[in-house]
Amino acid sequence: MEEIAKTFEKKNKLQKILLEKKALEEYYRKLRKFELENQEPIKNKEYYAKWHDKLKLFFGVSMLLSCRPIKIHKDMRKFSSSRPKIYAVTHVGRYDIETSIITRKEQAVFLWGDPGKLYKSPEKILIDRLGAIYIDTDYREDCHIGLETMIRYLKHGINIQIYPEGAWNILSGKAVMPVYDGAVIAGIEGSADIVPVAIAPYGRKNFVSYGAEIDTSEMSLQNIKEESVNLRDALATLKWELIETYSGNRVEVGDAIYTQERSSLAENANEQFIHSIMKDTSNDYGIEEIEKTRYKDRNHPEPQDVFRPLYENMELKKETAFMAKQIVLAKKRQL
Repeated sequence: MEEIAKTFEKKNKLQKILLEKKALEEYYRKLRKFELENQEPIKNKEYYAKWHDKLKLFFGVSMLLSCRPIKIHKDMRKFSSSRPKIYAVTHVGRYDIETSIITRKEQAVFLWGDPGKLYKSPEKILIDRLGAIYIDTDYREDCHIGLETMIRYLKHGINIQIYPEGAWNILSGKAVMPVYDGAVIAGIEGSADIVPVAIAPYGRKNFVSYGAEIDTSEMSLQNIKEESVNLRDALATLKWELIETYSGNRVEVGDAIYTQERSSLAENANEQFIHSIMKDTSNDYGIEEIEKTRYKDRNHPEPQDVFRPLYENMELKKETAFMAKQIVLAKKRQL
């Protein structure tokens, strides 16, 4: 820590603008490490609450003018505890942040993964006002720093919002993807309650359900995997209720879930499902980044992950024609 304190120098706005992307990402990783190890002062809850209230109104008007109404289906929060909260939210698309700010009713600092493209964007000014803890997910040390920073904020009474799936959910067969352990670890270490939140978009409308606060005081880090599964189950229960209430007649075909009659499903229904989510993406956030950042359980690998190396190394010829689609997709990913 002493070595970092002596060698690290904070840069001004102009110096940061002049840095190339990789150098800027490295600078911010070092800055986060410096701030944590030196316990740099952090803004208080009232600062973030003030900006939350201002931007809640702004985003509310923005969503209204863009004809993207939001409906709160259920809110089971009791607000009876003085403990800070971790809002664990399902990640479904472009308007998750606006939907959260409008419906949450209280301040929460966002956990923001892989912010490299954001550093030189005007949006960063706005996000910093709301509060954000940035993490480069490719760097184990930065992930650890992000977790410790979350705990530090919670101990200062500041709420956190996290997307425990790690990425937008573009898997049509899973209401909620497997989740990272970070939310539960931070809840235990930061003496915080966890609030499961499900968001489900249908057409241009977002539906939201807030579960009751989950008390982490009796949880143990020794049972972290089990508690994370319980959190995922709580999220899935909320999400399924939204699906069953607002999506129409639900039809399951293999691993995929659709809302049309089985006979009317198009051959490219899965591609249409993905397109419906990705069409509003911004900052070049794409499927490759989603695959990289979403949580994958090593003990329960998905079929596409098991067979992907086979497809990538397989030559497309007559004998493999029946797997042509998977081979072509694998080759595209390599390119």
